Amino acid sequence: PSEILESIRHLPDREHVPFADNGCGDLYCWPRTETAEPTVLFADHETGYSYSEAAASFTQWLEEERFRL
Repeated sequence: PSEILESIRHLPDREHVPFADNGCGDLYCWPRTETAEPTVLFADHETGYSYSEAAASFTQWLEEERFRL
């Protein structure tokens, strides 16, 4: 989608693939890897898109962040 292409433009490298944002300029990314279910990284726009681990897997991220009741 065009939103992903636009998001990639802001990242300091091409080693990460953004797949979502939090509406405040921060991005959730996957590292480019051959792993079946890589970690989910949080790219903080206030620190120049430095990365920190948001979840150990996409499944865990979905459970914790997207389907919280």
